[in-house]
Amino acid sequence: MDNIPIAKPDIEKQDIDAVVTCLKSGNISAGLKSEEFESRFAQELGVGLCRSVNSGTTALRIAIRALGIEKGSEVIVPDMSFAATAHAVVLEGLVPVFCDVGLDGLIDEELIKDKISSKTRAVLVVHLHGICAKIDRIKSLCEKKRIFLIEDCAQAFGSSFKGKPVGSFGITSAFSLYATKNITTGEGGMVCFNDSKLAERVSLWIDNGRFRGEEIKAEGDNLRMSDINAALGISQLGKYKRMQEKRKVIAKAYNSKLAGIRSIILPTEPGEYDNVYHHYNIVFKNGIVYSEAKEFFRSKGISIKRYYPCALSECPPFSLKPQKNSSFLAKNSFCIPIYSAMPKTHIKRVAEAAKQYVRRLG
Repeated sequence: MDNIPIAKPDIEKQDIDAVVTCLKSGNISAGLKSEEFESRFAQELGVGLCRSVNSGTTALRIAIRALGIEKGSEVIVPDMSFAATAHAVVLEGLVPVFCDVGLDGLIDEELIKDKISSKTRAVLVVHLHGICAKIDRIKSLCEKKRIFLIEDCAQAFGSSFKGKPVGSFGITSAFSLYATKNITTGEGGMVCFNDSKLAERVSLWIDNGRFRGEEIKAEGDNLRMSDINAALGISQLGKYKRMQEKRKVIAKAYNSKLAGIRSIILPTEPGEYDNVYHHYNIVFKNGIVYSEAKEFFRSKGISIKRYYPCALSECPPFSLKPQKNSSFLAKNSFCIPIYSAMPKTHIKRVAEAAKQYVRRLG
């Protein structure tokens, strides 16, 4: 019995050919392919500018830094997310203020209001698991309070609200292009924005203090994406809608198998707020023992994963009292495998195993 991984990149011949062509060209550092990838990415989002970087964490740090927020100011973040969400805030000299999420894992827009203080300068929204957050309502609140809206779209490329892509609502946004994301460059990220005034500032930080030339104008890091990674990204962009539809077909099969079981909460189905199913996360209302769940699926050759084993606020270096729903989700939910290259036989095995496990719990 072959093992079914929790996630896997969708790499086909066209992707391999794109990378090989780049390698044969001799132009393998940041160059024309990176620029083409940035342009195409911006077109897909409908934003003015995108800059490719070496990781999603870098993209998020640059998205925050570009706004010139005074050190020590507060940024509201969801208490349920990958560590990079809060770490990026801290590493930029700012203070994360943790806000609880709903049982869908998305920041609760009603609770944001209570977290806003005189020190608040931004809200950092995470479109967790590939689900578009209530971005219209949060954007309206930010505009009313005159604070920045930043989007962490690490898991949500292709998701949207009423057809408008995530990443196009905030003043800045960040994407991860890690190996298991809905589109990948192996390692990499993208920072996106509409304000052309940010272009030079961002370029200086990621290209050794240079902007449109060889002259060094300021101190800066080398945070660029190589043309090798960009070539893969361009190929992935060309087929992302097909990959996205495959994920939705898999999710539909899981939904059908698990429908009507009252003890669980399944992922939000696509609607006005889209879901591109980066993860398929199941929430267990009556609680679980994760180690037992992991062993059950392991015995069937299936990998599951609890991506967030603790709420951000209770993880080091914060070690605070966690928000209620975030803490519950950390302990009582996990993801089952979903990826666009998943064979039908594997989809069936996972769906059946998930149903068996839930039924065992009673």
